[in-house]
Amino acid sequence: MRLSTSTNIYLRRPDGRIATVEESMVRCARAGYRVMDLNFYDCTSFRSAFVTDDWRAWIEDIRMLADQLGLTFSQAHGSFYNFCEKNLPEREFWETSVLRSILCAEIMEIPWVVIHAGTAFDADDYRLVSLKRNLEYFKGLLDFAISHHVGIAIENLWDKAIRPQRRYTANAEELMELIDACSAFAGSWVGACWDFEHADIMGQSQREGLLRIGDRLRATHVSDQTGIDNDHILPFFGGIDWKEMVGILREIGYGGDFTYEIHRYTSKIPEELVDAALEYSVKTGEYLLSM
Repeated sequence: MRLSTSTNIYLRRPDGRIATVEESMVRCARAGYRVMDLNFYDCTSFRSAFVTDDWRAWIEDIRMLADQLGLTFSQAHGSFYNFCEKNLPEREFWETSVLRSILCAEIMEIPWVVIHAGTAFDADDYRLVSLKRNLEYFKGLLDFAISHHVGIAIENLWDKAIRPQRRYTANAEELMELIDACSAFAGSWVGACWDFEHADIMGQSQREGLLRIGDRLRATHVSDQTGIDNDHILPFFGGIDWKEMVGILREIGYGGDFTYEIHRYTSKIPEELVDAALEYSVKTGEYLLSM
């Protein structure tokens, strides 16, 4: 495993400014990172160049900068939306962003794009209907992704305090159910992304979940939490047993990267302290991987 971090490790600033992907890359390279995750969802939400007609020139510039900085991108977080929801506002905009995430990943030669499943909140049998609608959606998405040499990693979600209804793939069983059904038409181009914090918020057994996911695992989202209002923070700042987590990843033979998704970590840190904070996150990751 290599240490990696999402571009959103340096994103929201204390003065309300949103840092660019380029700024994050420069900061992270200076701190010692060599592998990163490109978060296209943030680029969509904050209406960066990614959502304009200049998106191709933008991602080509990102690729050139990565080469200059000696950075490799091994996974990305694709844009996502609840495609199971009927009459969704801006559906065309969000679907274009999802497909563009894959096109950008192809340009960057990123092998895996992480995507969220949708949930049929309007259905009485939410699990059965959600599975059906997800399969219909992912059939087309995976066909598109495979044609562009990009794999899709579906992420385990969480639903506490988001909606009163259950959210599909908020447990390992549903995640495996969807991935295994998709693999019937996508083969090894589909896998899992395990988000440790999501599982922790849900009160799930990480060991049991990861052992069940096994060789389906293609990507990780690594962060800690002390509650839903203080999530996506650096490991050891919350309650997750990271020695156990690293041990489980080695036990199942995980061959991907150990990727931070800790955008709250630097969001209140003054600019003068950001470099030191990023360097500390690298030291923390190196320690984790030495366990």
